[in-house]
Amino acid sequence: MKKLLILPILLMFATCSHGYSYLEAKQILGKIYSEADSDNLTTLYCGCRMKSDGKGKLTPNDLKSCGYKIRDDQERASRIEWEHVVPAYRLGGQMNCWHEGGRDTCRENPAFSRMEGDMHNLFPVIGEINKDRSNYSFTVWDSSAKSGDVKDESEESQIIKIIKLIFNFIVELLRSMGNPEDAATVEMYGNKAINFIEDIIKTRQNENSQQEKTRQKEASDDQEQNGIYTYGKCEILIDSRNRLAQPPERSRGTIARAYLYMSEAYRIPLDKKESKLFSEWSQVYPADAWECRRNKLIAVQQGNDNPYITKQCRGRLP
Repeated sequence: MKKLLILPILLMFATCSHGYSYLEAKQILGKIYSEADSDNLTTLYCGCRMKSDGKGKLTPNDLKSCGYKIRDDQERASRIEWEHVVPAYRLGGQMNCWHEGGRDTCRENPAFSRMEGDMHNLFPVIGEINKDRSNYSFTVWDSSAKSGDVKDESEESQIIKIIKLIFNFIVELLRSMGNPEDAATVEMYGNKAINFIEDIIKTRQNENSQQEKTRQKEASDDQEQNGIYTYGKCEILIDSRNRLAQPPERSRGTIARAYLYMSEAYRIPLDKKESKLFSEWSQVYPADAWECRRNKLIAVQQGNDNPYITKQCRGRLP
């Protein structure tokens, strides 16, 4: 009990940032994103493009453009929500206010309000994913959940190039030997042969593509039956039975640096597995230019940076 009473006091002094409520933080972040380059005006997990009303409100621009497939919630899939990477339950679940009345009651507590409104932990996502992810922990269990394999297509293209080179060599050889008619004949039949082979390859690729679509649909259906939610080309997987979420590679570094920051700033404990995972993600997936820029813009508004981002961004142009 004493630990619960002391925790809010510690949190008040954990950072030197300006405290914003969750509502205020969302409004400020909305304006920050509204002024971002179009390439950076995208959601955290899926990379779906967003549009701004110019006043800080963001909405999905076109879900089809990022291959997002609505699972079952059309309403929330049609809006942008600000996701707590470190869930609100993780922030306040050990505080007395949470046990007394949950999140709404905790918002009256300055320590929780500061954590809930920390902009370094808030990111725009498709609302349906925010709902489905809930307060699940991040991890990786399916290493094959990546983009399609293009190996066969690349190999076949190289075969065509080799065949063309062989025919061209024969044609040029015949011409150099003073046999233009034979060269023309070889060139004609060579072109026909190449066109024939290309048609066979295209047919094979179309068949493989259809088979892959069928396989993906069957895999998706199997996952749904096992309680794993999928969202089309957005490569986040959510395991509703085991309360886990596997984020796409594009977002893992950002997620890791948010977790490491929040853990240090607000004394939120991470177990050994989490610490190892997030440390690895932070190194394997370093901060890009937008994450560096976002960190600086938030620091101007909130009064503090995320040092895990700042460290990786040193020496870069603003």
